[in-house]
Amino acid sequence: MPLADFEKGRRLSKQLNKYLDDFYEEIQEAVNTNITNISTLVSNDGTLSSLKTTAKTNLVGAINEVHDEVDANDAKHDAYLKKITFTAPDAVSADGVLSATALANGETTEVTEGITDPDMPRCLSIVGNAVGISGNVVINGTDEDDADLTETIVASGTDTVNGTKAFKTITDITLPARNAEADTIAVGWNDKLGLGRVVTEGYPVYAIADGSKETTDPAITKNATMALNVVDFDTASDGSKDFILFYIG
Repeated sequence: MPLADFEKGRRLSKQLNKYLDDFYEEIQEAVNTNITNISTLVSNDGTLSSLKTTAKTNLVGAINEVHDEVDANDAKHDAYLKKITFTAPDAVSADGVLSATALANGETTEVTEGITDPDMPRCLSIVGNAVGISGNVVINGTDEDDADLTETIVASGTDTVNGTKAFKTITDITLPARNAEADTIAVGWNDKLGLGRVVTEGYPVYAIADGSKETTDPAITKNATMALNVVDFDTASDGSKDFILFYIG
């Protein structure tokens, strides 16, 4: 992207971010005022909680409309501003892909059964159960476009070691030889979620977690390889929160 276009995109992102901030605060204030006014009129049977949930949903919908309006009124903006929604990603899991599996003596172990795919394209992790475990864990599967994907993660004792590629599916895992009897390695997933496209700029504009604006920008990793383009939100996923990201692509 030419420098002039990039600077134009940065200016646009700043203007949009300020607009969204103001817009969010106005709606949130109105929502809070309405909830306060009716709080004395409802019982403690869950009605107020339901109203808060509905208000939060409406707030997110209103902010989404801003994005749609930008696209409709100026086609040039779509070249910069991107939006992606992650629906209730699961919490980080140390063994969600493969439970602790015994390592063989003097040889690698290829695992093809008992493997669970992550809930959405995301980065994986490995962890051993004893100090001294080492060697390569080779994971094969596919990315979001169903293209073949391979990653090698080096085991480091009982430390959790995170991968950097977002896997959609896992077909097989090769585990290293053991260092001592009873050594095991488990494979799970971390908080980094796949963006599903090659990002050229990776400039975060606005992030929403569970209906609330994140105060800390998410970390976006960009790369020419699609599976390496991921985002790490400041708020931890737990299987119930939806995440929305607006960013300069």
